[in-house]
Amino acid sequence: MLWRQGFDAGIGGAPTVSAGMVYVVVRDGSAWAVRAADGKVMWQLGSTPAGAGMGGVAAPVVNDRMVVFPFSTGELIAALKTRGMTLWSAQVAGARLGRGYASVSDLTGEPVISGNTLYAGSSAGKLAAFDLNTGERLWTATEGPNSPVQVAGGSLFIVNDQAQIERLDAATGDVIWSKDLPYFVKDKVKKQNEIWVHYGPVLAGGKLFVASSDGLLRIFDPTSGNLIGQTEIPGGASTDPVVAGGTLYVVSRDGVLHAYR
Repeated sequence: MLWRQGFDAGIGGAPTVSAGMVYVVVRDGSAWAVRAADGKVMWQLGSTPAGAGMGGVAAPVVNDRMVVFPFSTGELIAALKTRGMTLWSAQVAGARLGRGYASVSDLTGEPVISGNTLYAGSSAGKLAAFDLNTGERLWTATEGPNSPVQVAGGSLFIVNDQAQIERLDAATGDVIWSKDLPYFVKDKVKKQNEIWVHYGPVLAGGKLFVASSDGLLRIFDPTSGNLIGQTEIPGGASTDPVVAGGTLYVVSRDGVLHAYR
């Protein structure tokens, strides 16, 4: 062990490492910048603690000037990387009526920076775009991503909280196409107490890939949204797929790493 650093509460999600620094969001509503070389705390800032949360908070996102922290309250705080001075804050609140998770405000889709725009969403039915420099809200869509959005060619690709893979206009948030994925494990209404989980999408080689807990890796055409292929994931997916070196990797629910070409 090289070093360790303690916090006053549990770490809410994955840390982000950039330029010799580690950025961490903690469940008590605080955010920390820790030097990667020795674990020294360089600065910290605070938000409002959340009363309830999902399994984990999204990871911070960094560019050459700032770091944006997502909190369990649905708040985003942008701060200077050098000394932690707050630049702006904004809110993404969920509002999916009729679902128990609508009251949980965690930002579950990691914020994504594309040009001068930041995209962030919650699993409770909200996705928003913000001006990266000022924090001004540009638009809001009633689509809740569980994974980071994919930005390409003026479009956003997401799997929303209603088990739909969608293409949105990146400038307006309008839906261009939407395709249903399997949702409830049981077809009978009285037994609909368990849902399938869909991870992704990831865009690679001109195709969209979605890994699902129902045991399938589905492949979609990004232009039309049509399903163009699928293959089995033994045990069902438990993580977002990752593409590296022409190979797609996904971990199944039984802890096995699967690789696809």
